[in-house]
This record gives sequence, structure tokens and C-alpha cells, in this order.
Amino acid sequence: MPVPSRITEIRRAKGMSQQDLSAKTGITQARLSRIESGSSEISCSDLFIIAEALQKPVAEFVETHRIGHDTLVWIMNTGSGVFEGYKTIGMSHYDDVYRTVFVAPVKYDRIMVIKEDGSETSRQQEHLDYSNITAIPISGLRKAKGDNGYVLDMTDRINKVQINRLKI
Repeated sequence: MPVPSRITEIRRAKGMSQQDLSAKTGITQARLSRIESGSSEISCSDLFIIAEALQKPVAEFVETHRIGHDTLVWIMNTGSGVFEGYKTIGMSHYDDVYRTVFVAPVKYDRIMVIKEDGSETSRQQEHLDYSNITAIPISGLRKAKGDNGYVLDMTDRINKVQINRLKI
């Protein structure tokens, strides 16, 4: 579940309105509304303030956003409209707040395998293209249908701006 949805869920479970949370945090109700709707990215400092006001550890809001190493992430190639597979290779974090995930494109090669009996077969071999590492905001990831990793939501203008290609 995305961080904004977790904030809304926990606030409602505590029986608080956005106005109540605004009074406890000093964050305007309008800003809280934008944060909860996902139209404005939440800062680390705001998340810590909100977590304290809701009497929850920060990890409670981001726990579902810890993405394991080697997890598949699908990113749409805006030129072709085709989703391309990437694998996670690391994450940046501030205490328990994970903000950016680093991914590398997955490339596949067909290799020939000669078995002990002399018969030949081919199989697909996966490798990562470390020359094209990409940093993406974790807030833009949503769980893919089934168990197929995550999808970067390119409809969000924030994500379009924040995707960074890293050259090594």
C-alpha cells in the first residue's frame, strides 16, 4: 500500500479528520489533502511529524515499500509504449524511510548448452545492464497484478520528472 494511503488508513482508524491531524502537526489541511491524495510528494520531515502525531513508528507507513533485492520492476518506455523489465539493485533510505529504488535493465541472451550425452539445447540467460542504472521514486511504484513485481506509474507527473538515469 502506498504511503499516502497508509496515512489516510491510520488517520481514519484513529478516528481523526484531516483537520484534527492538521491541528496536531501544524501541516495545513490543504497540504495533508494533497499528501493523502498522492498529488504532492511527502517529505521525510512531514512523514516524521505525521507519524508522531498518529503515534506510530515511521516504518508503519513504509513497511510495504521495502522492496527486496532482485525484484522485478516494470517501466514503460515512453517512446514505444512497451513495458521493459528492470531488477532492483539497491535502495536509498533515511532511517526507516525508503525514498528511491535503484534498478538496472534486464537483458536476456539465448545460450547453447551441450549436455554430457552430447545433445544440444538452448536456454535463456538473464543479466543486468549496469551501464544503465535508473533511480526512481519509490512512491510511484505500485504492486503489479499477480506476483509479477512492481509497476512504475508513469501517469503521475512527479514520477516523470524524478526518474534519473545514472551513468557509471
